[in-house]
Amino acid sequence: MFFTSDLHFFHQNILKWSKTRPYQDIQEMNRHIIEVINNRVSKKDDLYILGDVSFGNLEQTNEILSQINCDKKHLIVGNHDEHFMHKIEFTSHFKSVNHILQIKHNKKKYIMCHYPILSWNAMHHGSVMLHGHSHGATDNSLVNRIDVGLDVYPNILHISEIEEIINQKGVQHVT
Repeated sequence: MFFTSDLHFFHQNILKWSKTRPYQDIQEMNRHIIEVINNRVSKKDDLYILGDVSFGNLEQTNEILSQINCDKKHLIVGNHDEHFMHKIEFTSHFKSVNHILQIKHNKKKYIMCHYPILSWNAMHHGSVMLHGHSHGATDNSLVNRIDVGLDVYPNILHISEIEEIINQKGVQHVT
């Protein structure tokens, strides 16, 4: 199970301000992102993309999504995905499409949303909030909230890496 956000395929301006995208052009960036995903995620894995997939048009976006070799892609809709939501050509790339999603792994709840949430389900019982959108600008140091965005974790995160991050934080929860 893998998690990422804010892929921003075809987004020219992100190259100007992102410190983790040192590419010459968007073609190089797009190729590298696909390479990173395909090197880490197998065909049978679940890949949760927490929004902001692409700034390209529908044809470009479909082409780039078809290059991801994972059959179980899940989309948590971001602000830059809304215009594609009524396009079956886009949504058919995903096993599920949600604005917010809760899953359970190793008896722990994970709540996913594109946006960082201040208070989420079972927060005081140790659940974890995964988000994107803020490109690393949200202070998550005191809570079980992780920005899984590509600008924070360029190699995308496996669930075991998320568990390790949470354990290192040592955030206590109220029961």
